[in-house]
Amino acid sequence: QIGLLNALVLPALRGSAAGADDDAFVDCDDARVDCFVPSVYTQRLRAHGTVSDVEDVRVVTGLRIENSAWNGYIPDEVASLSLQQLLLIRTNIGGTLPAALGALSLTLEHLDVSECALSGTLPTALGQLTALRTLNLDHNALRGTVPTEFGRLRALESLRVDNNRLVGTVPEEVVSLTQFQLQYLYFHSNNLRGVVSAGLRSLRAHTTCNLGCSAD
Repeated sequence: QIGLLNALVLPALRGSAAGADDDAFVDCDDARVDCFVPSVYTQRLRAHGTVSDVEDVRVVTGLRIENSAWNGYIPDEVASLSLQQLLLIRTNIGGTLPAALGALSLTLEHLDVSECALSGTLPTALGQLTALRTLNLDHNALRGTVPTEFGRLRALESLRVDNNRLVGTVPEEVVSLTQFQLQYLYFHSNNLRGVVSAGLRSLRAHTTCNLGCSAD
């Protein structure tokens, strides 16, 4: 049985590097793709080499594609995996962020789709990812406003949406995250406006913040 990762997710993320085959199973040892599984499955992967050899695709806990010519989009089906980390960094992956990612609320800890070609708006459903520690979506072409629902992400340590095309103001609910675990808060190089929230007066010493808001 072909796993969901191979049948639905990876074909949407097409590899354009020399020798890549869109219809082939992706090797976990391939330089373009890393798949993370619990240690109990490590021996199986070393022996067989491909994700397709893991009988239950739900054991895949992470997917990383970095510094690659891979393109395509993030399909809704990725939410059917039990991912703890989804890292698509410095690739040509575009399209919109699927709201279906909100279904990973109990597992997803790291979501980094930075320096890619994302467009569209920030889904409010990302506010359901209460286990999230990293949300980095910088250096894309995201537009619209920052959802107030992001204020629910109290486990966040890094929130980067800088270098996009966002408008409006930074919600007070988001700024208040600096009173919890947040260490990096970057909103600069957008089209944000407004007075910075009074919540920053009690900013913790170890928090790095760059909102980059223009005055009204």
